[in-house]
Amino acid sequence: MKNSPISCYECVRDTLKEILQYQRESEEICKNGCEVAINELLNPSVKRKNTIPFILYTKDGCPFKSDGVTTFRCKCCNEVKYHCFTTFLFRIKGLKKDCAILELLAFKHEDDCSCSMEACNPYEQIDCENVKDLYRTGIYIKVDPSCFCSISCLPPINLFS
Repeated sequence: MKNSPISCYECVRDTLKEILQYQRESEEICKNGCEVAINELLNPSVKRKNTIPFILYTKDGCPFKSDGVTTFRCKCCNEVKYHCFTTFLFRIKGLKKDCAILELLAFKHEDDCSCSMEACNPYEQIDCENVKDLYRTGIYIKVDPSCFCSISCLPPINLFS
C-alpha cells in the first residue's frame, strides 16, 4: 500500500496527539503531591518523565529545523547577550485543528562569548550530548502537521522550564 499525503499527515498528527496526551498526563500526576509521594514510596526508582522529544521530517525526507533567539550572561565580560540557535528537537505544547504548537529544545553550552557551530542534521546536534543538558527554551512555533511526513521520537526524559 502506497503512502498517500493524507495518511502521512494522519500518522504525524496522531503521533503528536499521543505524545501530547502522555505529557499532559505526566504533568497532571506531578501536580498532585500526594500521588507523587505515594508513587515514589511504592516505586522509588521510577522517576517521572514529562517530555518525549522528537524530530520531524518534511515530505521530501529532510529533517525539519527551526531557529530561535535567547539571551545569556557571558562569563568573560559579564554582559547579557543574544544567542541565536538552530534546533531539530521539539516538544509538543498544544494541538488545535490543523496547528501544532511546538517548543524548541536546545542543549546548554558554556556561557562564553564564542559562537557555537550550527549542526547540519539532528544527529550532529544530539551526538555525545548529555541528556541533562537538554532544556526547554520557552520559544514556541506554530506549524501545520500536514507539512510533515514522518516523526522520530526520542526516549522520554524529564525537562524543566
